[in-house]
Amino acid sequence: MLRGMNRRTGFTVVELIITIVIMGILLTLAVVNMQRSQANARDDDRKVDVENIVREFESYYRSPPSTTSASGGSYIGTSYITDQKLRELVPELDARSLRAPQTDAISLVPATNANTTDAGVMPRPSASTYVYQPLSSDGTLCVDHLTGGECRRFTIFYRLENEYNYADDRYPVHKVTSKNQ
Repeated sequence: MLRGMNRRTGFTVVELIITIVIMGILLTLAVVNMQRSQANARDDDRKVDVENIVREFESYYRSPPSTTSASGGSYIGTSYITDQKLRELVPELDARSLRAPQTDAISLVPATNANTTDAGVMPRPSASTYVYQPLSSDGTLCVDHLTGGECRRFTIFYRLENEYNYADDRYPVHKVTSKNQ
């Protein structure tokens, strides 16, 4: 009956290559989307970390230990931004909030200058560091709040991992300020 017609029973090499290319494209899109989702989740963790730190520092300001000045509350000075000293001063502060996602060491680092612009604060914040900058009422960097220095306000600078500004060719720096600015 159908003697002259060839029935093929397999795939040609071209069909196999096209199928493999399509599967590769789909797999690449899935991996990129998954990486972006994971970065967004880490960025959400960073925002929550900074909010927790701010909340606990505000609580510390309202009810400081008796060793601070009698003229009112004070935020924590830069010399106390170590894991051990923070645990002593603010025991309610969740230790996980002090560590950025995917880091083991404390991520809250003290500022080394009083420049309040996001481009001028040193050290520069990164996705793995939050920069804490307490200032005295005269605008100088507050180092030691327990021996006479009064830290009247602070700013925490941080950067998100998944927020690149292509127009400026940089990652924007975010900042959260204390209520007593």
